[in-house]
Amino acid sequence: MVASAALAATVLTGLASTAPALADTPAGTSAPSAVEDGAYPGAAQILADKGITLTRGDGGITLANCTQPSGYQIKVFARTAIEDDEDTICFAAPGASGYLAFTIPDAYRITTYNRSVRASLSTDQKPTETTDVPANGTKGIGETLDPSTHAVLLELRVTGSTATAPAGQPADPATAFTARLAIGDQGRACTGALVDPMWVLTAKSCFADDPSTVTAGAPKTATTATVGRTDLNTTGGHLTKVVELAPHANRDLVMARLQTPITDIAPLALSATAAASGGTLTTAGYGRTATDWTPGKLHTPVATTGTVAANGFDLAPTASGLICKGDAGAPLWRTENGKPALAGIVSRSWQGGCLGTDATETRTGAYAERTDGLASWIAQQTSRSYEILNPASGRCLNLSGAGPWANSTPIIAWDCTLGANNEKFQITADGQLRNPTSGRCLNVSGAGPVWNNGTPIILFDCVAGAGNEKFEWTTDGQLRNPASGRCLNISGAGPWNNGTPIILFDCNNQPNEKFQLVADNEIPNPVGRLKNPASGRCLNISGAGPVWPNSTPIILFDCNGENNELFQLTADGQLYNYSSNRCLNVSGAGPTWDNGTPIILFDCVAGAGNEKFEWTTDGQLRNPASGRCLNISGAGPVWNNHTPIILFDCNNQPNEKFQLVNQA
Repeated sequence: MVASAALAATVLTGLASTAPALADTPAGTSAPSAVEDGAYPGAAQILADKGITLTRGDGGITLANCTQPSGYQIKVFARTAIEDDEDTICFAAPGASGYLAFTIPDAYRITTYNRSVRASLSTDQKPTETTDVPANGTKGIGETLDPSTHAVLLELRVTGSTATAPAGQPADPATAFTARLAIGDQGRACTGALVDPMWVLTAKSCFADDPSTVTAGAPKTATTATVGRTDLNTTGGHLTKVVELAPHANRDLVMARLQTPITDIAPLALSATAAASGGTLTTAGYGRTATDWTPGKLHTPVATTGTVAANGFDLAPTASGLICKGDAGAPLWRTENGKPALAGIVSRSWQGGCLGTDATETRTGAYAERTDGLASWIAQQTSRSYEILNPASGRCLNLSGAGPWANSTPIIAWDCTLGANNEKFQITADGQLRNPTSGRCLNVSGAGPVWNNGTPIILFDCVAGAGNEKFEWTTDGQLRNPASGRCLNISGAGPWNNGTPIILFDCNNQPNEKFQLVADNEIPNPVGRLKNPASGRCLNISGAGPVWPNSTPIILFDCNGENNELFQLTADGQLYNYSSNRCLNVSGAGPTWDNGTPIILFDCVAGAGNEKFEWTTDGQLRNPASGRCLNISGAGPVWNNHTPIILFDCNNQPNEKFQLVNQA
């Protein structure tokens, strides 16, 4: 987005300026996507002028003038180059990262200045080859004893830098909710808006050229979000992974869940009122300008609203700036009751006047998706609960006891159990960690104002503004209580067993202070029931307990959520039942276990081949030592209570299929 005097006080050609007509189709719906695709601007002219084919990149490596030594950090030597310094081609790489794909035939050497790089090339001998060049080094590429050998340089990637990023300035509260999304590491990028401590709202088209192919779940390409950083070339703000996408069914909108919640930036609230034709909206984006490919700095132009339809509306830029590639997902807001209120999300733009757009394209309008009326859709995601996992122990925060859970209930570490209500938490807008089942929050015990090391973490009534109930996620994954300046801690030096108390302690960035918010399907080794969908029943340790001795048969039984149905597939591959403290076992000493061998309960023996299981992609539980699978004996199609569980050839049949499901 960039200012342009020629656009002052104009309304876009082709955009309606009449009152909203919700049945009309905005002109901008046919505009190209405003996603930054990484295409190198002006590549055709560069090819004609210099004989270099520049394909795509993230803007961190750009063509530079070799006659200005301070203006480049990478020099490529190529026999066929058309350049101003004999056979050299120079590139600027001002930051600590950068990627560029191109085609440079007959390249033979790379020299670097204060940067280390990795080069990808193709030679007569190898279709693909990589080589690393250290900082302030030089290295021949594709060179052999054969003088006729040719090498084509295909990619450069900055792998290290002596440059130090300048310290970031405090984010402008007026735009701190704006996010920059990097989809993959080859230049695809968008903008977004923080609408909840865990969620960014952006354009669905950011994640696929065909938005209809974007599905719920983890993004297919690794994605990072930078939030609260006005200048991307500085430090500060928050940098975190996107771990889940929740696409809208029929609009170019998607909710992107962050791995680490952001609790020190106020989310952008949703307006309940539609945009009005002829009105103005402010936007913020990290897209291209008329002169810069990846400017790195947030732009905040104002746009005029054109035709308003049921799902979206046209936009006409004003003198304050254009909407270009990279601005897809940018928020559009107005002030309501003294605060910004989200009215739409940028989707498409004609991009006339933007860097890299053909000069024959004179249209500068854009199209945005409406967000008013989407409160319930957004709430479906933001109201969800999550476990709080400590990866070092593999356990989750837990309200001790079977419930109900009253004030002063201790918070402990416990095996992460699918669907366990006493392990589910929500982050409130006030920075509290609330357990919906009890209606209470995590609390640093005592009235303060000083809370010392070792202070217990308990459950207590959620009191708005209470300093001992406020927590913030650090960039290292710690849960810090600002009132005390201390962090949540799993007490002791480790290992940490079930029941270990959660306390307050100095923030030392240790493993027992690191936490992640995770959904059930993201827990590494959760406790759950092993359900066979074909029968609708679960694996069960036969008998009423509470003690189940060695050699107890494993049977099929109604899924009742009892302790003798709860198993954990451990990191060591055992199926462990913590009520009995024993594991599933293929009966007998082996080394051969035949079809029909009973599956029993037995002491957990580390490394025992008859206690190791792995999930196949088809949902079978395979024992590698025998090469056979867990099987519900009999041909079915009905398998009743008490049917024995045996070992049998893995035939991918319904009585060999299992799912790990919650205990509810």
